[in-house]
Amino acid sequence: MTDASLPSDAPARDIAPPHSAAESDPAQAPSEPNPPARVLVASTPDLRPTARRLAAALPQRIAPRVAPPGAPTRLNPQILPMGDALDIDLSREARGALREADHLVVICSASAAEDRWIDEAIRTFLALKGDDAPTRRLHLVSISEEAATPPAASEVGATRLIPLGVDRTGWRSGTYAIVASVLGVEADPFVTAATTRLRRARITATLTGLALVLAAIGLALFFAGDI
Repeated sequence: MTDASLPSDAPARDIAPPHSAAESDPAQAPSEPNPPARVLVASTPDLRPTARRLAAALPQRIAPRVAPPGAPTRLNPQILPMGDALDIDLSREARGALREADHLVVICSASAAEDRWIDEAIRTFLALKGDDAPTRRLHLVSISEEAATPPAASEVGATRLIPLGVDRTGWRSGTYAIVASVLGVEADPFVTAATTRLRRARITATLTGLALVLAAIGLALFFAGDI
């Protein structure tokens, strides 16, 4: 999976946002990496490009020191397979993907709330994953104020929408919030710490680049005999 479709400041593929108990207490950090969490992104046909972009933006690795004990440190984002745009029933491939998935991210919109295919995907996933699925494994994302919760999600009390802004800042924050939801940690501190880390990395890169440029100029002048 490549990052070619991401904006220039999209989340890095490796992420280490907030300070956590695992970071302050090494004994709580898992000694062995957990299996990758399989994350499916589902959308209506008209939002398919957004689904592909989101799947590409989700980080594939999360630093173990920031993940809660038992939480995944790797993500395997994929698109939920769908058949023809007119299909209502889930294909065998889609059902198999839902069975293998650990998390389902649904991009909500006014059309998605009325889409029978999206509704069936959510119902199938919840039936496969057990009682904790609505709160721990189902993640609803909104990209507009008109977004509405699909009936299958509303019926089990899953109504919280994670805003995914269309601008770069909103997109980045929304992506971090999805990762926080998958990890089961509070979103606001996670997003703030991740954004701060990204900003510091940019400042460091800028200063390093400036220092290299100045050093190169100094060496050029020195060998030219001007200093």
